[in-house]
Amino acid sequence: IYKINFAGGEPFLNPNLGEYIKLSKSLGLKTSIITNAVHMTNRWINEYGHYVDQIGISCDSLSDKVNRDLGRGFGQHVPITIRAIERIHAFNKNNNDNNNLNDNNQ
Repeated sequence: IYKINFAGGEPFLNPNLGEYIKLSKSLGLKTSIITNAVHMTNRWINEYGHYVDQIGISCDSLSDKVNRDLGRGFGQHVPITIRAIERIHAFNKNNNDNNNLNDNNQ
């Protein structure tokens, strides 16, 4: 076993997610998260982003109407997804090292 993936339900609802990620990384595991990104804050990314190798953002459609019709939120998931992408990009830009959220860590 070389990788642990935090998914199912919404990982960011667990207040201990960051510590689980940090522990997993300290044990030599690759880490990943699958999230809808609603609760993925800049504060969390800045504190724990160095311990995350990969984040998958679930977005069923690039149409807020389709997402709403599918029961995926209240018509704001596309902007939330864009916000998450921008936050990850900013983190990577500001933390130019080999241990950040980028394609080189897969």
